[in-house]
Amino acid sequence: MCRNCEAGTILLGYHCRELIAVLSSSQTDTFYNGVERMSDTSIQITVNGESRDVPEGLFVESLLQFLKIDPSRVAVEHNREIVRKAAWANTRVNSKDQFEIVWFVGGG
Repeated sequence: MCRNCEAGTILLGYHCRELIAVLSSSQTDTFYNGVERMSDTSIQITVNGESRDVPEGLFVESLLQFLKIDPSRVAVEHNREIVRKAAWANTRVNSKDQFEIVWFVGGG
């Protein structure tokens, strides 16, 4: 079940209505288990000072999953503002956005 609308599936952290075509290379609209996919267009963002191409339609939560970052030990700054973990699923990633992702490290 989708955590956001409780009416569909969630895959790779994408909300069922914003599921993007990272699942296939198809440029056409298709359906996957009844969930409409968007075309696989990409946008350019900056992550920790490096330019990155990422699929369009991501939210902070799904961006972390796309980047293969464990969300349990990071803080995220989006366009110079800290994004609270509770808002990750609702904070959209837009073209030209800037992110700083900081990992928490234990030790002494």
